[in-house]
Amino acid sequence: DIESVSQKLADANLIRYPGLFQKFAEITKKADRINVGTYELGSHLDYNAMINDMVYISLAREEVEVVFPEGFNCAQFFRILENHGVCTVEELEDWAVNGELDDYWFLEGVERDDKYWLEGYLSPDTYRFYTNDDPRNVLEKFLDAFDARFTDIMKDDLATMQERYASMLAKGGFSSEYIAANPLTLHQVLTVASIVQRETSGEEESF
Repeated sequence: DIESVSQKLADANLIRYPGLFQKFAEITKKADRINVGTYELGSHLDYNAMINDMVYISLAREEVEVVFPEGFNCAQFFRILENHGVCTVEELEDWAVNGELDDYWFLEGVERDDKYWLEGYLSPDTYRFYTNDDPRNVLEKFLDAFDARFTDIMKDDLATMQERYASMLAKGGFSSEYIAANPLTLHQVLTVASIVQRETSGEEESF
């Protein structure tokens, strides 16, 4: 349990305050997701990095490197993961719709009504996974990566797009009530971006 994990970390001089570490793990909802195993940790890691290592990484399991190319859709991502023995397509599809995920600011209000609703949130890159992993761990690794990549500049750009969209609606005669109830969401932006990427032949045409 998280109490014994916290004490072991303190005994190994990796953390100073086991009670604080335990509380942090509980607040981030990862206290019950730490895997049994052997880990290489350092005191230079902050609480979040240390917990993530114990959630996502275990030296007792086989690690695989997985490359996701540009332009691949959600279904192709899931198939690649299955081909590398990380999770089955069925496990990933089921968890995407029905499984518990951490709260992410960019998923607020997003309907999980389709097994590929994560389209646009799975960023092409090279990742390291463990075979026979928990689908929640796998999907949240992608979501953590998306969150890290979404910079403050991007957030400002999104806000600018939303303001322009609201202005266009106002010029089109829509009421302030309608505009407030129908904002341009990040999910809509990602959906359009995914369509543009798939339907165009290059960056110039995409722009």
